[in-house]
Amino acid sequence: MSKIKAVHLGRTSCSYSESRYTGRIGLYEILNVDRNIIEAIESQTSAFNIEKIALKNHFLPIKESGKQKLLEGITSIDELKRVLLY
Repeated sequence: MSKIKAVHLGRTSCSYSESRYTGRIGLYEILNVDRNIIEAIESQTSAFNIEKIALKNHFLPIKESGKQKLLEGITSIDELKRVLLY
């Protein structure tokens, strides 16, 4: 298990030039809707089971993606909390 070197807290305010989106990394998740997912949806499978199928196909939930970016120093706790609605 890797040790956390630093966690970025983010800024509480920034100037106009710093508020633009240039050079930022997005926090998002992408679900590859393959045949297994389509069949699960068509058979009215629960969202929990659809997520299990997706995870088997290398789906990375936004929470996990955000944690990775946080530990790599790519994003801040503030941004992760904002996206995850904490």
